[in-house]
Amino acid sequence: MRSLRMDLQRLGFGPFGSWRQMTSGAHAMLMFERMCDSVSVYGMSAYGFGKVDQYAGRLKRSTGGRQWHDWKGESMAYRLLHASGRVALCTV
Repeated sequence: MRSLRMDLQRLGFGPFGSWRQMTSGAHAMLMFERMCDSVSVYGMSAYGFGKVDQYAGRLKRSTGGRQWHDWKGESMAYRLLHASGRVALCTV
């Protein structure tokens, strides 16, 4: 993910937020991209701010001041993988 983010910044995208870890979906996508001849991903997109998420259905989750995921950065990394032909991405 770090390498993808650097590639995106070289291409003029960003700046991206800080992050402490990737989402589980990003881990899976990058793992399968390395292991499989082809990867097709359906319905995967970054978290939409202001929408209900997996944290007990709250519209806004409380944090201790830490940002765990960089949703925008991951979304752009997915698009880069798709544009490069390494992952077939369909988000609806």
